[in-house]
Amino acid sequence: MIRFVSHSEIDFVKYDECIERSMQGTVYAMSWYLDAVFPDWSAYVVDDYDVVMPIPLKSKFGLKYALQPQFCQQLGIFSKSWLSKLQARELIGKLPFLYRLCFNSGNADVCDKKSMRPNYVLDLSAEYSVLSGCFSMQCRRNMKKAKSFVQKVSEMSKDDYLSFMTDNAGQWMGKLQIDVLKRLIDNAMSAGCGEFMSVCDDKSEVLAAVFFIKWKNRLYYISPVSSENGKNCQSMAFLLNDIIERNAGSSLLLDFEGSSIESIKNFYAGFGAVNEPYPLVEHNMWVAKIMGK
Repeated sequence: MIRFVSHSEIDFVKYDECIERSMQGTVYAMSWYLDAVFPDWSAYVVDDYDVVMPIPLKSKFGLKYALQPQFCQQLGIFSKSWLSKLQARELIGKLPFLYRLCFNSGNADVCDKKSMRPNYVLDLSAEYSVLSGCFSMQCRRNMKKAKSFVQKVSEMSKDDYLSFMTDNAGQWMGKLQIDVLKRLIDNAMSAGCGEFMSVCDDKSEVLAAVFFIKWKNRLYYISPVSSENGKNCQSMAFLLNDIIERNAGSSLLLDFEGSSIESIKNFYAGFGAVNEPYPLVEHNMWVAKIMGK
């Protein structure tokens, strides 16, 4: 039996257990993650939380609609056991009149009228010599340039990270996004999943920084940022190489989170990452244009 459950009625223990045990599990669907990026989310639940589909539901002019939240790459359907196309379509049929949502990569076969979006993932189980042997020529050039400067990778505090982010990402990250990111950081740290890494020069000036979320066997590259000096020094490539080298031979997957932008896609693929695409599904988006979203 499928039922709609509002945020105040969700059994978060059972919900999170379903996400953690599901065949499609991803950190974006955990309750603490959704509480940060879309605090009033709801869900469709099958039986005793055997299958769940979280929904970022809004309403405007009396019309309900669902759009993908910021900092939340994939949602969709999560099931503890194999899910048939018929069952999946029944759940998708519960979506509102208007929606534009990214389902998880495990839902690709059950989504109709979809377009696929790229997501680059690097398996770190091999030794570093093997992993680095798969770096592209451009990646090797970036690393050669990065190593020509004095740079050091270290941890950093939340406040230092947010200050660096605010100073260096103002053009593409507004106050609303910063506020969402702050909530996400706080929730991730409370869940014991968040960490910050930085690259500094020989004068202790921060050149690049990343907020990572480590959940189960994935290390999510959530919000990277570089200063102009850091871009010139290829500091982000330097940081990622350090992460790869330190975690080589582990069971971790480094999840780069996209992207469709050619230069960024090539940057991620240059480290040997492979595409793990996920589906984008939408319905009646022409209405959203009239409504101005």
